[in-house]
Amino acid sequence: MVKSHVPRRIYPAGDVPAYSNYGTALAGYIVERVSGEHFDHYVTTHIFGPLAMQCSSFQQPLPGHLRPFMANGYDAGSGPPQPFEIISVTPAGALSATGADMAKFMIAHLEGGAGILKPATARQMHSPQTSLLPRIDRMALGFYTEDVNGRTVIAHAGDTRYFHSNLWLFPNEGVGIFIAMNTSGHERIVTPIRNLLLQQFADRYFPGAATSGKVDPATARLHAKMMEGYYAGSRRPDSSFLRGMAILGQLRVQATAKGHLTIRSDRSVSGSPREWIEIAPFLWRASDSGDLIKARVVNGKIERFSNYPFQAQLPVHWTISAAWLMPALQATIAILMLTILAWPFAAAMRRFYGVPRQWAARERRDFLLTRAAAIATLIIVFGWSYAFAGQPFYDLVNGASDGLTLILQIATPIVALLLLGSVMLNMWGAWRHARSKGARIWSIVLLGATGVILWSVIVFNLYGVSNSY
Repeated sequence: MVKSHVPRRIYPAGDVPAYSNYGTALAGYIVERVSGEHFDHYVTTHIFGPLAMQCSSFQQPLPGHLRPFMANGYDAGSGPPQPFEIISVTPAGALSATGADMAKFMIAHLEGGAGILKPATARQMHSPQTSLLPRIDRMALGFYTEDVNGRTVIAHAGDTRYFHSNLWLFPNEGVGIFIAMNTSGHERIVTPIRNLLLQQFADRYFPGAATSGKVDPATARLHAKMMEGYYAGSRRPDSSFLRGMAILGQLRVQATAKGHLTIRSDRSVSGSPREWIEIAPFLWRASDSGDLIKARVVNGKIERFSNYPFQAQLPVHWTISAAWLMPALQATIAILMLTILAWPFAAAMRRFYGVPRQWAARERRDFLLTRAAAIATLIIVFGWSYAFAGQPFYDLVNGASDGLTLILQIATPIVALLLLGSVMLNMWGAWRHARSKGARIWSIVLLGATGVILWSVIVFNLYGVSNSY
């Protein structure tokens, strides 16, 4: 897998960090090559054994003696239990463990790697290796670092379709926390729950002064206005058809009248939008916690910002910006649907008033071909919408949707060219053969909608014959 699915580099090495599941899988492959052992056997022998982690395994499915103890996962807490998840890029996310076993693993790290690592190796793992921006949390090796109430925390989070976990270590205090949940909850409430747990735990046991400061209102409003726009995370697929998901995952940053920031989809545990208040030039703190956002400005423009250590947020290029593409796609869908619905509606009206349709053979051909192409295009649009938003992302990356995505990749360029050809024929007939003014105007509208479809096919790589992504 690591040989045949090497991801294309998006940014120059060392320029824009992004957490990589592929990188973790590659590290597991290196372990196998160096040790000569299968990864799960190596970990069982050299980590689980010395730490007496008797209820932990990387095997998929679990070995028989552990299966009775496996918690069920759920799409929703009110729904039925789901089957055991298979993670294709083991060891990225494939560990099944108990809270008690994770405690043993955490204690080993809090004690300088005792039992599994040399102290120097543990220190290297816990030390920041990269920095997205000054005063912002940084990536370590297998961990990332956070500043909570002025204290150093090293952490790692994990998410599959059904399970969501977080591990935090306060190395200077000798304390760790672990949480695991077996459903995403309503609107992925698991993320604010984890953030709230860490903050309230730290406030209760390790209180400290939150990062503070103040920026004058005029400057705050100016900087907030500079931040407005759409951003895409550096941790994203970019070279395959999965690039089409980028338009759904773009963050929209908006400025409030007070000069604060809001980010679409960034909400507190209560579900209300969080505001970010500027406390130093281009440094914002969340209204409900000590979380920070730091932005970098180059030549008077925002180059990037980050509020998580494992990726940066960069301004979206205009070619794929949801600012215009989402309205354009919505308008295109409406235009195609109106084109289709106008057919039975007009026929019903003519029947009601007893007015027969008089048209030439060429006009009938153009009419039927355009409607057929519009129907086929809508099927493709809804197919991609289902692939990207109507099912879990994990079904895409684990191969459960390979049949659907392969059909869509092959059919999309064919249907797009069919739409273009039919629309051009329709426009030629409307203007060449002196059809009504409404028919001429609508032919131009259809051409614009076709342009949006073709643009989306090209910029989002919605074509091909491969499920290697």
